[in-house]
Amino acid sequence: MLTLSIRCIPAFVPTDSKFTGKERDSESGLDYFGARYDSSQYGRFMSPDPSLKSAITSDPQTWNRYAYTRNNPLRFVDIGGKCTAPAGVGQGQVGVCIEAYIAAPRIGGLGFGDNRGTLANGGTFRYQFQAVIDTRAAGNPIVSEHDEAGRSQVGVRAGSVSLPLASSSGIENTNVSKPTQDNNGNIHFTVGANALNGFAGFPFAPTGTIQLSVPLVVSPQGTVGVDPGGSRSAYPSLEIYSYDSAGNPTSVLQMGETKPSDLGSLNQAIPAVPPPPPCSAEQRNHGDCH
Repeated sequence: MLTLSIRCIPAFVPTDSKFTGKERDSESGLDYFGARYDSSQYGRFMSPDPSLKSAITSDPQTWNRYAYTRNNPLRFVDIGGKCTAPAGVGQGQVGVCIEAYIAAPRIGGLGFGDNRGTLANGGTFRYQFQAVIDTRAAGNPIVSEHDEAGRSQVGVRAGSVSLPLASSSGIENTNVSKPTQDNNGNIHFTVGANALNGFAGFPFAPTGTIQLSVPLVVSPQGTVGVDPGGSRSAYPSLEIYSYDSAGNPTSVLQMGETKPSDLGSLNQAIPAVPPPPPCSAEQRNHGDCH
């Protein structure tokens, strides 16, 4: 017999949109970012980053688990209270982010989805892989990488308000192939991953795993594409972004989701996407690189 112990807390009631459009609680004065609360008075989150893998050794700004967007709010915006673009992207390097997320607000009645569209920075996810690639490196071009499964939530809906009752971290396994370089200087490597729902085994939770096999290609100019031969489970949604040293994102690939029964196998091909030419400042100002 399964017994759930539930601790009731006062519901958050939004009163006004303040910093970056987030709702501010009139009693505490804190801004609600989904994963945690931020204090506009102190410029810090009030609880540590829930992701244990978002601290990058080579980037000291990520060591502070309470900092807002690496202490650089003029450049970055934290949409969900979690990570931003891959940290520590320097000159001659490019950041890559692969995320699987549930676009729908609910799954299986009790489960919460990520309730979002594509996001280059922030937002919750079911699986995430991030890497920094140095296109000039003589040895291994992958400077840093980290991967994690999202935190699953279940709860009930009262009118238009969703009330979470319990949460559990998912489980994931990631394998990155040894990078190779072709005669044109393009770097090729494949990210293979399996991720399992944090409530797998419960009657209300999906039983299949998220599966990904994403063959990436990085040009000498630091642009990112997808090689032929990639595949994934057709659920949930998939997004791939690249980031330059200034944190500017470029959309590489977006794929929508089908149904939870498509979990558990590599049943959908990922289309090949050639690395585009480098984005100019004028193109970026006109929004042509996203």
